[in-house]
Amino acid sequence: MECVELRECKAFLIQVPLKRPHKTSHGEVSHQRSVVVILETVEGFTGVGQVDPVPKYSVETPEEICLIINSYIRPMLVNKQVFSVSSIMDEIYENFPDPLHLEAKAAVEMALYDLIGKVRKLPVYKMIGKLYRENIPVVGWIGQVPPETAGKEAINKLEEGYRALKVKISSNVDDIERIAKIREAVGYSVELRADANEALIPITLLKKLERYELKWIEQPAPRRHIHYLAKIRNKIDVHSLINIIKEEAADYIKLKVMKQGGISSVMKMIDICKACNMKCTIGHGFNMGISASAELHVIAASSTNIVEDVNEVGGPPDKMSDDIVSNQLEFSRGFFKVNDRPGLGVEISEEKLRKYLRGDHGIYKS
Repeated sequence: MECVELRECKAFLIQVPLKRPHKTSHGEVSHQRSVVVILETVEGFTGVGQVDPVPKYSVETPEEICLIINSYIRPMLVNKQVFSVSSIMDEIYENFPDPLHLEAKAAVEMALYDLIGKVRKLPVYKMIGKLYRENIPVVGWIGQVPPETAGKEAINKLEEGYRALKVKISSNVDDIERIAKIREAVGYSVELRADANEALIPITLLKKLERYELKWIEQPAPRRHIHYLAKIRNKIDVHSLINIIKEEAADYIKLKVMKQGGISSVMKMIDICKACNMKCTIGHGFNMGISASAELHVIAASSTNIVEDVNEVGGPPDKMSDDIVSNQLEFSRGFFKVNDRPGLGVEISEEKLRKYLRGDHGIYKS
């Protein structure tokens, strides 16, 4: 590969309004606060990365991620010769071994993939594998809304072209009625998934949900309650319970580029799933354009034998009111289309970046 020299690495905090407030077990959000990383080389190439933390769910705040990148990772990168992603990330991992600062590392690594893809004139999916699929269906999201609203939204999602639905739940008994109204509206031929966002769901409540034939329930307990997850799996008849867990506590694994520390880490975990004969699904529900593109490239480069046909990349089509990319992702009828432009295939709009900048975490100067 052609060698380039990094001239600058900068992380920015942005805040973009959602189309409407979204409620989960971690609370209600009306804006997405994200971290954008821009790498620049002496030769004039640019790479971009982005992570989209969720309050009370993500380990670090956007401010902390910006601090780690600008104060600690940036000095490791500036004036360095870039031969490959690993040539740079190896040093970062030596200083910050997992599980330290996974989201900061994911943002920087994403920008490196984008940069090197542009230098080599290759889309990211070709850098990490081969093209298994160009059109990627994703779930239609339904939040913690009143049951009647949930049923109407489910019908609307199917009319928009979505093939599978995902509904947010908590430990409240009212969630049963929400799921019941969805099933009443769309029937049982439509795949339905649920996401508890780490709410501790009693087994008695989960037993009542069995009749609604959920494909899986994601995170029905806080992330470190592995034994409880195993107990749930052994006592109820729901098809799958997602989490990256041990002790045979799940049948499916949920992966996110942001949460797992980057594209390379996710690809390794997909290999582990393959070795263990476990399927996985990929996607963050509050992605913006850059981070969504990264997850779409991972899915495109993964076989449907391991990574689900319908995945969970969300945000740009249904949640975000705007974005900072100048070329929007191609999306229609519940499907994303992976582009074959170099790198991640997205470009930042300087005007939008300036518009949504927040705090004193850097003023972008082109």
